[in-house]
Amino acid sequence: MQTPLQALQAALESVEAGQVTDDDRDAVLNCALDELRKLRRNVDALVEYTAPPTPVPMRCRVGEILLTVREQIGHDLRSRLLVACDDHAPELMIDGPLLVRSLRRIVENALEAGSDQVLFASRDGAAGRTFAVMNNCSSQTLDPRDGATGFTSTKTDHIGLGLTLAMRDLELMGGSVTVRRGFGGRTLVWAQLPAWTAVGKRAA
Repeated sequence: MQTPLQALQAALESVEAGQVTDDDRDAVLNCALDELRKLRRNVDALVEYTAPPTPVPMRCRVGEILLTVREQIGHDLRSRLLVACDDHAPELMIDGPLLVRSLRRIVENALEAGSDQVLFASRDGAAGRTFAVMNNCSSQTLDPRDGATGFTSTKTDHIGLGLTLAMRDLELMGGSVTVRRGFGGRTLVWAQLPAWTAVGKRAA
């Protein structure tokens, strides 16, 4: 399933690259590519769901994690993403690629659920390093397991498997995921990493 989807995506992207300007055809092709990319991610997520990873800690810079997540977001979604980080963020001893993948899924969940603007921020606190993804303020705490999606969806075909995988993988790294939802689709999701993941600190 993964190989045929990859081949189909490559073929459509090749057509897109050689497309003579035509607003109607461009719109259809772009729509088809967006849906195909989502389908590929969902299939990849289903495969990954059956094989939990084994985290491999390494030294990672917080700023690089944030920027890598942003670069891995599709260009059409990236323009709606705002990234912020506190100054002098410490290095983390964490599985960087796995953390990036988990955070990317949370950000995509927010953007594809219909949020106009999404803030992706990180800060250090007494409890550890927090990565927050929000489309507005929030007031009600939710368990991500309670619903199909973490973010209120404006699309009937939106699914939340990515958020489920992000929660599982972050827990494997000693972290946790919390979701808060308020009125009007206002949602905040944050991933908390324990303080000992910061370089120079030890587990209690």
